[in-house]
Amino acid sequence: MSKRVLVTGGAGYLGSVLVPQLLDEGYEVTVFDRLLFGREPLAAVIDHPRLKLIEGDITKLASHNGFLEGMDAVIHLAAFSNDPSCDLKPELTQRVNFEATTELARRAARAGVRRFIYASSCSVYGSNPSPVVDEQSELHPVSLYAKKKAEAEAALFALPAPGMSITAFRMATLYGISPRMRFDLAINLMVMNAVTRRAIYVLGGGHQWRPFVHVADAAQAYITALEAPTKDIDRETFNVGSDNTNYQIGDLAWVVRDALPNLDVTVTTVPDNDDKRSYRVDFSKIQEKLGFTARCDLQDSIVEIARAIQNGRLGDCSDTKFYTVKRMADRSRRGRGSARLPALGLDDHGPQDQALRADVGRVRRRQARDRRQQLHRRPAHRARRCRHQAR
Repeated sequence: MSKRVLVTGGAGYLGSVLVPQLLDEGYEVTVFDRLLFGREPLAAVIDHPRLKLIEGDITKLASHNGFLEGMDAVIHLAAFSNDPSCDLKPELTQRVNFEATTELARRAARAGVRRFIYASSCSVYGSNPSPVVDEQSELHPVSLYAKKKAEAEAALFALPAPGMSITAFRMATLYGISPRMRFDLAINLMVMNAVTRRAIYVLGGGHQWRPFVHVADAAQAYITALEAPTKDIDRETFNVGSDNTNYQIGDLAWVVRDALPNLDVTVTTVPDNDDKRSYRVDFSKIQEKLGFTARCDLQDSIVEIARAIQNGRLGDCSDTKFYTVKRMADRSRRGRGSARLPALGLDDHGPQDQALRADVGRVRRRQARDRRQQLHRRPAHRARRCRHQAR
């Protein structure tokens, strides 16, 4: 069993749930994270004697020589974690979600790491004509986020890495309470709107299928993989989720509403283009081969999120800390330079993240306006040089 584990993105939505579980299981854990949202997500374990925290940029691994030495396993969660963040910075998405992933795996193999577990996404199935997809199904990624996940999977499995097993976990869309809470994930967003607005908004037509898995169950899946025989996980892909939590988005909205009967919530389908992404996923492989079963109850989790909002445990739900792209826009407004997302942690995109695309547009327009203003303030020869460089 691998006892020394590096978790990239360990202060993210999934990472901040996984790390305490690993510590509880007796692992020595090193977290590598850019800490855009600070150390607070790890506050409960920050002083744990078996936890080491490295603040670092996943695209600058050369600045942290030696951090992989002595590691038994790497759980690679760090990524731009949804479509809006990838769309905002496509060139950086290539560096973070693809190039940094393959470079980390190469370095891990050279350092003698025995297991490399990669957090991919069920979004790689994309616009899929099959009624149900499994690990052998053809991939039809639609978004840049999904395309880079699929490309990274292929590159990792082609990597010459003798002595290091490589595993890809295709994650269902996450939900549930986390120390690094997010409200740009479908179920969490629906519950937040139900509590704060007494309304749930269905985007993308509502007919599209999506799989879901509680963040605590997802964390347990990684521990299961750490403890599984190498022959069962080497060069293997697993869908991570539950057959029972495949939902069409329109139906999911009513599940959330019915779980909160005292709130008198309305469900509204917002006029919108149909979401081309639709995939209903089979999760039998991970159950049969690794013995993993998702255990968290969706209805109970909906109630838990709602109570955390109602009792003030989570604070102001409109705070930008709950929305990656909104935090970017906030940083841009405060004059901290161009919006740039660090590699925090994989939190698979939710089907309602189209609602955040307006923030992406506002950030891009603001950046363009700032660049124009800077040109006007500079001497003419500097302005001409900048325009030439831009071409």
